[in-house]
Amino acid sequence: MKKCVSSLILCSILALTSACSSGNKQDQTNAKYTNKKSKITVYMPKGQYIDNKYFNNKDIAINYLPPVKGDFEQKEIDKIANSIDKNVKVLIISSKNKGLISVFDKVKKKLPGIITIAADMQESREDDSRNLRKDTNIEVAMNIDENRKARNIATLSSQMGANTFAYIYNKDSNDPEQYLDLSEAREYCNQSSIKFVEVPMSINDVKSGKIHEVTDKLVKENGKEIAVYTSEVKLTGDILKDSLKLGYIVPNINSDQDSLILAKELGLEKEMHSLKRKDFDEKVSSVLDKKNMKGRIAGLSESRQGITTEIAIETALYMYDKSFALEECYEDSSIRDRANQELGLLVEPQYSGSAYGYVRSIYLSPRIY
Repeated sequence: MKKCVSSLILCSILALTSACSSGNKQDQTNAKYTNKKSKITVYMPKGQYIDNKYFNNKDIAINYLPPVKGDFEQKEIDKIANSIDKNVKVLIISSKNKGLISVFDKVKKKLPGIITIAADMQESREDDSRNLRKDTNIEVAMNIDENRKARNIATLSSQMGANTFAYIYNKDSNDPEQYLDLSEAREYCNQSSIKFVEVPMSINDVKSGKIHEVTDKLVKENGKEIAVYTSEVKLTGDILKDSLKLGYIVPNINSDQDSLILAKELGLEKEMHSLKRKDFDEKVSSVLDKKNMKGRIAGLSESRQGITTEIAIETALYMYDKSFALEECYEDSSIRDRANQELGLLVEPQYSGSAYGYVRSIYLSPRIY
Protein backbone atom coordinates (compact mmCIF):
# COMPACT_ATOMS: atom_id res chain seq x y z
CA MET A 1 0.00 0.00 0.00
CA LYS A 2 1.04 3.54 -0.57
CA LYS A 3 3.05 5.03 2.27
CA CYS A 4 2.51 8.51 3.54
CA VAL A 5 5.67 10.42 4.52
CA SER A 6 3.92 12.48 7.16
CA SER A 7 2.40 9.37 8.69
CA LEU A 8 5.86 7.70 8.74
CA ILE A 9 7.29 10.62 10.68
CA LEU A 10 4.43 10.50 13.13
CA CYS A 11 4.85 6.76 13.48
CA SER A 12 8.34 7.23 14.92
CA ILE A 13 6.98 9.34 17.74
CA LEU A 14 3.88 7.30 18.43
CA ALA A 15 4.68 4.41 20.78
CA LEU A 16 1.61 2.33 21.33
CA THR A 17 1.02 1.09 24.84
CA SER A 18 -2.40 -0.31 25.56
CA ALA A 19 -2.08 -1.73 29.06
CA CYS A 20 -5.06 -1.45 31.35
CA SER A 21 -5.54 -1.75 35.09
CA SER A 22 -8.31 -1.13 37.57
CA GLY A 23 -6.36 1.77 39.03
CA ASN A 24 -7.01 3.93 35.98
CA LYS A 25 -10.65 3.40 35.23
CA GLN A 26 -13.20 5.82 33.89
CA ASP A 27 -15.77 7.31 36.22
CA GLN A 28 -19.10 7.38 34.39
CA THR A 29 -20.98 9.29 37.06
CA ASN A 30 -18.59 11.99 38.25
CA ALA A 31 -16.58 12.82 35.12
CA LYS A 32 -15.39 16.42 35.06
CA TYR A 33 -14.53 18.70 32.15
CA THR A 34 -10.86 18.20 31.32
CA ASN A 35 -8.35 19.48 28.78
CA LYS A 36 -5.71 16.75 28.56
CA LYS A 37 -3.65 16.43 25.40
CA SER A 38 -1.80 13.66 23.63
CA LYS A 39 -1.11 12.43 20.09
CA ILE A 40 -4.71 11.26 19.83
CA THR A 41 -6.97 13.64 21.76
CA VAL A 42 -10.63 12.86 22.35
CA TYR A 43 -13.50 15.01 23.63
CA MET A 44 -16.73 13.18 24.48
CA PRO A 45 -19.85 13.75 26.61
CA LYS A 46 -19.90 13.06 30.30
CA GLY A 47 -21.27 9.55 30.82
CA GLN A 48 -20.23 8.19 27.43
CA TYR A 49 -18.62 4.80 28.03
CA ILE A 50 -15.69 3.44 26.02
CA ASP A 51 -13.27 0.59 26.70
CA ASN A 52 -11.20 1.10 29.85
CA LYS A 53 -8.02 0.17 27.94
CA TYR A 54 -7.86 3.59 26.28
CA PHE A 55 -7.43 5.39 29.60
CA ASN A 56 -4.02 3.82 30.24
CA ASN A 57 -2.54 4.47 26.82
CA LYS A 58 -0.19 7.45 27.12
CA ASP A 59 -0.74 8.37 23.46
CA ILE A 60 -4.49 8.80 23.98
CA ALA A 61 -6.02 11.62 26.02
CA ILE A 62 -9.71 11.29 26.92
CA ASN A 63 -11.53 14.50 27.87
CA TYR A 64 -15.09 15.05 29.03
CA LEU A 65 -17.16 17.87 27.61
CA PRO A 66 -18.94 20.21 30.03
CA PRO A 67 -22.66 19.50 30.39
CA VAL A 68 -24.61 22.19 28.57
CA LYS A 69 -28.24 22.94 27.78
CA GLY A 70 -28.76 23.57 24.10
CA ASP A 71 -25.89 24.36 21.76
CA PHE A 72 -22.31 24.91 22.86
CA GLU A 73 -21.44 28.58 23.28
CA GLN A 74 -18.42 30.33 21.83
CA LYS A 75 -16.53 30.23 25.13
CA GLU A 76 -16.61 26.42 25.18
CA ILE A 77 -15.62 26.27 21.52
CA ASP A 78 -12.67 28.60 22.12
CA LYS A 79 -11.55 26.73 25.24
CA ILE A 80 -11.22 23.45 23.36
CA ALA A 81 -9.73 24.96 20.21
CA ASN A 82 -7.16 27.03 22.13
CA SER A 83 -5.99 23.99 24.08
CA ILE A 84 -5.01 22.05 20.95
CA ASP A 85 -1.34 22.44 20.03
CA LYS A 86 1.17 20.88 17.63
CA ASN A 87 1.57 17.80 19.86
CA VAL A 88 -1.97 16.73 18.96
CA LYS A 89 -1.99 14.75 15.71
CA VAL A 90 -5.58 13.49 15.72
CA LEU A 91 -8.56 15.34 17.21
CA ILE A 92 -11.74 13.31 17.81
CA ILE A 93 -14.94 14.96 19.04
CA SER A 94 -18.18 13.23 20.00
CA SER A 95 -21.05 15.39 21.20
CA LYS A 96 -24.75 15.22 22.04
CA ASN A 97 -25.08 18.99 21.58
CA LYS A 98 -24.58 21.05 18.46
CA GLY A 99 -21.92 23.70 17.95
CA LEU A 100 -18.56 21.96 18.20
CA ILE A 101 -17.99 21.73 14.45
CA SER A 102 -16.53 25.21 14.85
CA VAL A 103 -13.70 23.70 16.91
CA PHE A 104 -12.44 21.89 13.82
CA ASP A 105 -12.56 25.10 11.80
CA LYS A 106 -10.49 27.02 14.36
CA VAL A 107 -7.98 24.21 14.90
CA LYS A 108 -7.42 23.66 11.18
CA LYS A 109 -6.54 27.31 10.71
CA LYS A 110 -3.60 27.08 13.10
CA LEU A 111 -2.71 23.40 12.54
CA PRO A 112 -3.52 22.44 8.92
CA GLY A 113 -1.92 19.00 9.28
CA ILE A 114 -4.04 17.78 12.17
CA ILE A 115 -6.52 14.98 11.40
CA THR A 116 -10.07 15.92 12.42
CA ILE A 117 -12.74 13.31 13.18
CA ALA A 118 -16.39 13.88 14.08
CA ALA A 119 -17.51 10.74 15.95
CA ASP A 120 -21.29 10.73 16.25
CA MET A 121 -21.64 14.47 16.71
CA GLN A 122 -25.14 15.84 17.04
CA GLU A 123 -24.90 17.50 13.63
CA SER A 124 -24.50 14.09 11.97
CA ARG A 125 -27.84 12.99 13.43
CA GLU A 126 -29.77 15.95 12.10
CA ASP A 127 -32.08 15.48 9.12
CA ASP A 128 -29.95 17.94 7.24
CA SER A 129 -26.29 17.08 7.83
CA ARG A 130 -25.13 18.91 4.74
CA ASN A 131 -22.97 21.39 6.66
CA LEU A 132 -21.00 18.58 8.27
CA ARG A 133 -20.63 16.62 5.04
CA LYS A 134 -19.40 19.63 3.11
CA ASP A 135 -17.09 21.05 5.78
CA THR A 136 -13.55 20.99 4.37
CA ASN A 137 -12.14 21.06 7.90
CA ILE A 138 -13.64 17.66 8.79
CA GLU A 139 -11.80 14.75 7.24
CA VAL A 140 -13.75 11.90 8.84
CA ALA A 141 -17.29 11.78 10.20
CA MET A 142 -19.10 8.68 11.48
CA ASN A 143 -22.38 8.13 13.26
CA ILE A 144 -24.28 5.03 14.36
CA ASP A 145 -27.18 4.17 12.05
CA GLU A 146 -30.19 3.67 14.34
CA ASN A 147 -32.85 3.71 11.63
CA ARG A 148 -35.03 0.71 10.78
CA LYS A 149 -32.86 -2.07 12.22
CA ALA A 150 -35.55 -4.62 13.16
CA ARG A 151 -35.06 -6.64 9.95
CA ASN A 152 -31.40 -7.15 10.79
CA ILE A 153 -32.27 -8.04 14.38
CA ALA A 154 -34.84 -10.55 13.14
CA THR A 155 -32.09 -12.06 10.97
CA LEU A 156 -29.81 -12.32 14.00
CA SER A 157 -32.66 -13.91 15.97
CA SER A 158 -32.87 -16.67 13.40
CA GLN A 159 -29.13 -17.26 13.72
CA MET A 160 -29.57 -17.51 17.50
CA GLY A 161 -32.14 -20.28 17.07
CA ALA A 162 -35.42 -18.39 17.39
CA ASN A 163 -38.51 -19.67 15.61
CA THR A 164 -40.61 -16.65 16.64
CA PHE A 165 -39.78 -12.96 16.61
CA ALA A 166 -41.73 -10.59 18.88
CA TYR A 167 -41.48 -6.87 18.21
CA ILE A 168 -42.61 -4.74 21.18
CA TYR A 169 -43.05 -1.04 20.52
CA ASN A 170 -44.63 2.13 21.83
CA LYS A 171 -47.70 2.71 19.69
CA ASP A 172 -47.90 6.33 20.89
CA SER A 173 -44.45 7.11 19.48
CA ASN A 174 -44.10 9.83 16.86
CA ASP A 175 -41.23 8.04 15.15
CA PRO A 176 -41.97 8.18 11.39
CA GLU A 177 -39.68 5.17 10.77
CA GLN A 178 -41.56 2.83 13.09
CA TYR A 179 -44.13 1.57 10.56
CA LEU A 180 -41.43 0.82 8.00
CA ASP A 181 -39.32 -0.90 10.66
CA LEU A 182 -42.25 -3.16 11.56
CA SER A 183 -43.04 -3.87 7.92
CA GLU A 184 -39.47 -4.85 7.05
CA ALA A 185 -39.18 -7.17 10.06
CA ARG A 186 -42.52 -8.79 9.26
CA GLU A 187 -41.52 -9.27 5.63
CA TYR A 188 -38.26 -10.99 6.60
CA CYS A 189 -40.03 -13.30 9.05
CA ASN A 190 -42.66 -14.27 6.46
CA GLN A 191 -39.96 -15.04 3.90
CA SER A 192 -37.94 -17.06 6.44
CA SER A 193 -40.84 -19.04 7.93
CA ILE A 194 -40.43 -17.35 11.30
CA LYS A 195 -43.55 -16.48 13.25
CA PHE A 196 -43.89 -12.71 13.67
CA VAL A 197 -45.65 -11.29 16.72
CA GLU A 198 -46.42 -7.58 16.85
CA VAL A 199 -46.89 -6.20 20.38
CA PRO A 200 -48.04 -2.56 20.53
CA MET A 201 -48.01 -0.90 23.95
CA SER A 202 -49.37 2.48 24.98
CA ILE A 203 -47.12 4.93 26.77
CA ASN A 204 -49.13 4.25 29.93
CA ASP A 205 -48.49 0.52 29.57
CA VAL A 206 -44.78 1.23 29.14
CA LYS A 207 -44.69 3.21 32.37
CA SER A 208 -46.94 0.84 34.36
CA GLY A 209 -44.77 -2.27 34.39
CA LYS A 210 -47.18 -4.23 32.22
CA ILE A 211 -44.21 -5.52 30.25
CA HIS A 212 -43.80 -8.40 32.73
CA GLU A 213 -47.28 -9.66 31.89
CA VAL A 214 -46.47 -9.31 28.18
CA THR A 215 -43.23 -11.34 28.30
CA ASP A 216 -44.84 -14.04 30.45
CA LYS A 217 -47.70 -14.39 27.96
CA LEU A 218 -45.31 -14.48 24.99
CA VAL A 219 -43.39 -17.42 26.46
CA LYS A 220 -46.54 -19.30 27.49
CA GLU A 221 -47.98 -19.01 23.97
CA ASN A 222 -44.77 -19.49 21.95
CA GLY A 223 -42.23 -21.31 24.12
CA LYS A 224 -38.67 -20.28 25.01
CA GLU A 225 -37.39 -20.21 21.43
CA ILE A 226 -38.97 -16.80 20.95
CA ALA A 227 -36.78 -13.72 20.39
CA VAL A 228 -38.12 -10.64 22.14
CA TYR A 229 -37.02 -7.25 20.78
CA THR A 230 -38.16 -3.77 21.71
CA SER A 231 -37.59 -0.39 20.09
CA GLU A 232 -38.60 1.29 23.37
CA VAL A 233 -35.47 2.00 25.44
CA LYS A 234 -37.49 2.28 28.67
CA LEU A 235 -38.38 -1.42 28.40
CA THR A 236 -34.92 -2.84 27.73
CA GLY A 237 -33.96 -3.48 31.36
CA ASP A 238 -37.19 -5.32 32.16
CA ILE A 239 -36.96 -7.42 29.00
CA LEU A 240 -33.45 -8.59 29.90
CA LYS A 241 -34.47 -9.27 33.50
CA ASP A 242 -37.47 -11.34 32.40
CA SER A 243 -35.32 -13.20 29.88
CA LEU A 244 -33.02 -14.42 32.65
CA LYS A 245 -36.11 -15.67 34.51
CA LEU A 246 -38.15 -17.07 31.61
CA GLY A 247 -35.34 -18.19 29.29
CA TYR A 248 -36.33 -16.50 26.00
CA ILE A 249 -33.87 -14.99 23.49
CA VAL A 250 -32.94 -11.30 23.48
CA PRO A 251 -31.37 -10.60 20.06
CA ASN A 252 -30.51 -6.99 20.90
CA ILE A 253 -30.81 -5.45 24.37
CA ASN A 254 -31.00 -2.09 22.58
CA SER A 255 -30.47 0.24 25.54
CA ASP A 256 -28.25 3.31 25.44
CA GLN A 257 -25.57 1.28 27.21
CA ASP A 258 -26.20 -2.44 27.56
CA SER A 259 -23.34 -3.08 29.99
CA LEU A 260 -25.14 -1.09 32.70
CA ILE A 261 -28.13 -3.43 32.48
CA LEU A 262 -26.01 -6.57 32.14
CA ALA A 263 -23.84 -5.58 35.12
CA LYS A 264 -26.88 -4.89 37.28
CA GLU A 265 -28.72 -8.10 36.43
CA LEU A 266 -25.64 -10.34 36.55
CA GLY A 267 -23.93 -8.78 39.58
CA LEU A 268 -20.95 -7.48 37.58
CA GLU A 269 -20.90 -3.77 38.50
CA LYS A 270 -17.34 -3.90 39.84
CA GLU A 271 -16.08 -5.77 36.78
CA MET A 272 -17.72 -3.32 34.39
CA HIS A 273 -15.79 -0.41 35.90
CA SER A 274 -12.42 -2.15 36.15
CA LEU A 275 -12.05 -4.62 33.29
CA LYS A 276 -11.20 -4.12 29.65
CA ARG A 277 -14.26 -4.48 27.45
CA LYS A 278 -13.14 -7.85 26.09
CA ASP A 279 -12.60 -9.23 29.60
CA PHE A 280 -15.94 -7.89 30.76
CA ASP A 281 -17.73 -9.49 27.81
CA GLU A 282 -16.05 -12.82 28.59
CA LYS A 283 -17.24 -12.49 32.19
CA VAL A 284 -20.79 -11.83 30.96
CA SER A 285 -20.66 -14.93 28.74
CA SER A 286 -19.38 -17.01 31.63
CA VAL A 287 -22.17 -15.95 33.98
CA LEU A 288 -24.82 -16.46 31.29
CA ASP A 289 -23.42 -19.92 30.59
CA LYS A 290 -23.95 -20.85 34.24
CA LYS A 291 -27.56 -19.70 33.88
CA ASN A 292 -27.98 -21.84 30.75
CA MET A 293 -28.35 -18.63 28.70
CA LYS A 294 -25.13 -18.72 26.69
CA GLY A 295 -25.77 -17.61 23.10
CA ARG A 296 -29.24 -16.30 23.95
CA ILE A 297 -28.44 -12.65 24.74
CA ALA A 298 -26.95 -10.09 22.34
CA GLY A 299 -25.91 -6.53 23.07
CA LEU A 300 -23.13 -3.95 23.23
CA SER A 301 -21.13 -3.27 26.37
CA GLU A 302 -20.01 0.16 25.19
CA SER A 303 -22.43 3.05 25.05
CA ARG A 304 -23.76 3.19 21.50
CA GLN A 305 -22.43 6.68 20.87
CA GLY A 306 -19.01 5.50 22.05
CA ILE A 307 -18.65 2.91 19.28
CA THR A 308 -17.65 5.44 16.61
CA THR A 309 -15.15 6.99 19.05
CA GLU A 310 -13.53 3.59 19.54
CA ILE A 311 -13.46 2.89 15.80
CA ALA A 312 -11.85 6.29 15.19
CA ILE A 313 -9.19 5.65 17.85
CA GLU A 314 -8.38 2.15 16.64
CA THR A 315 -8.10 3.28 13.04
CA ALA A 316 -5.77 6.15 14.02
CA LEU A 317 -3.56 3.74 15.98
CA TYR A 318 -3.51 1.39 13.01
CA MET A 319 -2.68 4.18 10.59
CA TYR A 320 0.42 5.26 12.51
CA ASP A 321 1.49 1.71 13.38
CA LYS A 322 1.47 0.72 9.71
CA SER A 323 2.53 4.13 8.35
CA PHE A 324 -0.44 4.24 6.01
CA ALA A 325 -2.07 7.31 4.52
CA LEU A 326 -5.30 8.71 5.91
CA GLU A 327 -7.24 7.71 2.78
CA GLU A 328 -6.03 4.11 3.04
CA CYS A 329 -7.28 3.66 6.59
CA TYR A 330 -10.51 5.59 6.76
CA GLU A 331 -12.27 3.59 4.06
CA ASP A 332 -15.03 1.01 4.31
CA SER A 333 -12.86 -2.12 4.27
CA SER A 334 -10.48 -0.76 6.90
CA ILE A 335 -13.32 0.35 9.18
CA ARG A 336 -14.83 -3.15 8.96
CA ASP A 337 -11.47 -4.74 9.79
CA ARG A 338 -10.69 -2.47 12.75
CA ALA A 339 -14.14 -2.99 14.25
CA ASN A 340 -13.96 -6.76 13.80
CA GLN A 341 -10.35 -7.33 14.84
CA GLU A 342 -10.03 -4.79 17.65
CA LEU A 343 -13.60 -4.42 18.93
CA GLY A 344 -15.11 -7.80 18.09
CA LEU A 345 -17.92 -6.12 16.15
CA LEU A 346 -19.52 -6.69 12.78
CA VAL A 347 -20.20 -3.30 11.21
CA GLU A 348 -21.27 -2.07 7.81
CA PRO A 349 -20.46 1.51 6.77
CA GLN A 350 -23.36 3.11 4.90
CA TYR A 351 -22.85 5.78 2.25
CA SER A 352 -24.64 8.93 3.41
CA GLY A 353 -24.32 11.27 0.43
CA SER A 354 -21.56 13.22 -1.25
CA ALA A 355 -19.08 14.76 1.16
CA TYR A 356 -15.68 16.41 1.31
CA GLY A 357 -14.15 13.72 3.51
CA TYR A 358 -14.97 10.17 4.57
CA VAL A 359 -18.53 10.39 5.94
CA ARG A 360 -20.45 7.24 6.86
CA SER A 361 -23.36 5.99 8.92
CA ILE A 362 -22.29 2.79 10.68
CA TYR A 363 -24.69 -0.10 11.04
CA LEU A 364 -23.50 -2.50 13.72
CA SER A 365 -24.62 -5.92 14.80
CA PRO A 366 -24.61 -6.62 18.56
CA ARG A 367 -22.32 -9.22 20.11
CA ILE A 368 -23.84 -12.56 21.04
CA TYR A 369 -22.88 -13.51 24.61
